Amino acid sequence: MFLWAGIWLYFGVFAGAQHRANPSTNSNDGVELSFKKVPPDVCGDASSYAGYVKLPPNSMKDTAHDYPINTFFWYFEAQNDPRNSPLVIWMNGGPGASSLLGLFTENGPCNITRDLIPQRNDWSWNKDYNILYVDQPVQTGFSYDVLTNGLLDLETGNIYPASPDDPGSSTLIPGIFGSQEVQSTANTTETAAKHFWNFLQQWTGKFTQYDTSDHAISIWTESYGGRYGPSFAAYIQEQNSRIRSGSLDDAKVINLTALGIINGCVDLLTQETSDPEFAYDKNSYTAMDAYSQQGGCRDQILDCHRRAKAQDPSMYGDDAEVNKACEEASSFCENEVEGPYQYSKQWAFYDIAHCYLDAFPGNEFLDYLANEDVRNKLGVPVNYTELSNTVGKAFNLTGDYARRDPSGYLENIATLLDSGVQVAMVHGDRDFACNWIGGERVSLNIDYKQSEAFKHAGYADVTIDGSSPVGQVRQHNLFSFTRVYQSGHMVPAYRPDVAYSIFHRTMQLKDVATGNVTITEEYSTTGSPNSTTTLKAPHVPSVTCYLRGMASTCAQNQIEAIKEGSASIENGVIVSPTPSPNPCPDLPYLLGEVQGNFEGENQVVFDAREEL
Repeated sequence: MFLWAGIWLYFGVFAGAQHRANPSTNSNDGVELSFKKVPPDVCGDASSYAGYVKLPPNSMKDTAHDYPINTFFWYFEAQNDPRNSPLVIWMNGGPGASSLLGLFTENGPCNITRDLIPQRNDWSWNKDYNILYVDQPVQTGFSYDVLTNGLLDLETGNIYPASPDDPGSSTLIPGIFGSQEVQSTANTTETAAKHFWNFLQQWTGKFTQYDTSDHAISIWTESYGGRYGPSFAAYIQEQNSRIRSGSLDDAKVINLTALGIINGCVDLLTQETSDPEFAYDKNSYTAMDAYSQQGGCRDQILDCHRRAKAQDPSMYGDDAEVNKACEEASSFCENEVEGPYQYSKQWAFYDIAHCYLDAFPGNEFLDYLANEDVRNKLGVPVNYTELSNTVGKAFNLTGDYARRDPSGYLENIATLLDSGVQVAMVHGDRDFACNWIGGERVSLNIDYKQSEAFKHAGYADVTIDGSSPVGQVRQHNLFSFTRVYQSGHMVPAYRPDVAYSIFHRTMQLKDVATGNVTITEEYSTTGSPNSTTTLKAPHVPSVTCYLRGMASTCAQNQIEAIKEGSASIENGVIVSPTPSPNPCPDLPYLLGEVQGNFEGENQVVFDAREEL
């Protein structure tokens, strides 16, 4: 979260170009790292440190940037034996989604209660691992380029320049933010990969509290991280090769051992048709026609790829013709293939069993981070934004969603597997945005040395301490694809115990199904070639309207009351008025019945017939 559901709202042809680098000029001059120890009352009782890697303009290797980059990080030591624990880096997607979303609502040491008090998360991923949360690219979350006074529009998420003494209004919150200049952030996944590698070089070299005998580093990510993860990991491996060959000086090898992707949107061409298939109903053919018709979604994606390969093969995002073709492809596909489900305003984008006004997993952490005392304890000079519209716009204007990075994301995963890096794909089966059918399709189309063995592995039940099955997994050796039952987009928020078990088993090189078997080159799961479990729909949660989540959680009458100043608000939640009329439809009885063949062309039947 968030894949940009609404990224098409940003129209335009030209994006701020990421200038082509002159490698001889990027010397890391003036780079600083600052941090402070965070008091234990802020989040959990493990030692943690928050700070910034501060990169002046044009100080990075192999990429030019005429703006400063101040990247925020929050590092948590492992609760058990931190000096001998590996490092796990967590990143949310977006593009432009803060990783503190994951920290506070998914896998961090604490959650925030309705009373805006931190409480312990018993399934925190820092139990046995050092965890680093990074807000990237710049202008995401607490990361910034140039400190700028502005007003945050709670209804749209946009930030507007303002004078320091502007008081704002009930929906316009004054604060200090990044510049909001679209040219002052990464505008493609490939550029973001370069920024991340430069950040990681500085952080691992200068952050003195990172002191462990285990130098293994893993990346776990989510949603648009389906693109970030493969691209960032592949770029790290490429730079490692250059360092080892002596062609890249003044840099250190990063010991990358694993990549985890949770409900990732990896490749648009591979996954796009899974959206109407997954949300199947009597009108799904219109979306499928929009994909396959002449000049439709598929043709436009292929045209984007053709132009990009010829005119912008390194994915700089500085070719106007390529940007235009790819932005148009992205917009068309999102509007015409994915859009019909969203425009119906019935089911949630991130959970087909929730109302489209979906507050899960809650926005309490936004009000918590709005507290000046909390921000002072973190040492941040800016106000927090959960999702940067500026970063989203920068990526959208280059058509990044429709593109592939220079090698291709599926090819990146293949290269990682062939080089001995473990890859785990995990999908909650109630997510529409990056649904498990599309994820499975990605897994079966990765062409690596053991791909045939992976395809012939069957689905095995995933159990925890003898429990009833909590999901199913196909796994061969280092590669696994897991369907998690009754989970939406953010698996660690829905099923924290399940997510931790899958994560921990992967990190320990154990089988995902049981955690009892050490994986080897010969290890394969056995079972059905398809996951065909049918699930009962859960109870639809009631609508909770959050002031700092108006657009996605509030009914129109509640939004109007907020603007008029007549709404009753307690700790950021609108308690009056309630939604009127009831905006939520009734759910069908069954979810997730799967039909299909061995090749992964599965179809989810989401049938709302009365007899169900």
